[in-house]
Amino acid sequence: MSKLHKSYIRFIFLLIVSFAISPAVLSEEGTVKILSPWKAKGKIYKVGPKQFQFVGEFGGIMYVDKGKGVLDTAILVCPAVQDIDYEQKKVRATGKCHIVAPEGNIFAEFSCNGVLGACKGEFNLNGGTDRFKDITGSSEMHARSALRSYVSDNVASGEIIAEAEGIAVWPSLQYKIPN
Repeated sequence: MSKLHKSYIRFIFLLIVSFAISPAVLSEEGTVKILSPWKAKGKIYKVGPKQFQFVGEFGGIMYVDKGKGVLDTAILVCPAVQDIDYEQKKVRATGKCHIVAPEGNIFAEFSCNGVLGACKGEFNLNGGTDRFKDITGSSEMHARSALRSYVSDNVASGEIIAEAEGIAVWPSLQYKIPN
């Protein structure tokens, strides 16, 4: 076999191997810890003798522990509903999120339960745009807020909440970005 023929076969082999391996190389997966201070705005409604419902949005900036990763400094906006039982001091919240990262958008949803000022639950990534088109992932989510200071027996239905603040933590967000 000539040197030219061997070189050609080697080239074809490397080309086939690179096409077979490239999807695995292009995908990315990992686990990150994220912290996000947020502010809430919306309205709070009295929906029972001691029950309230907050309808609005939570927004902030996500900071990845150690400052590395595709979600570091991403902007987070989550329209949400939070049901508050003032008498039992319990809360339940659900929402959907739009995360704006430098390389595209990510969509997520969450639900949590807890006591006034603290909520614990699940956060799930469910797709996106551009680089994040088919991203998936999940983490436990912990949220704390000062929203409890706005809720009392004297709150007027439809009262505007403009400056509630809190913090959310995703202690172990596992994500996968397919090729």
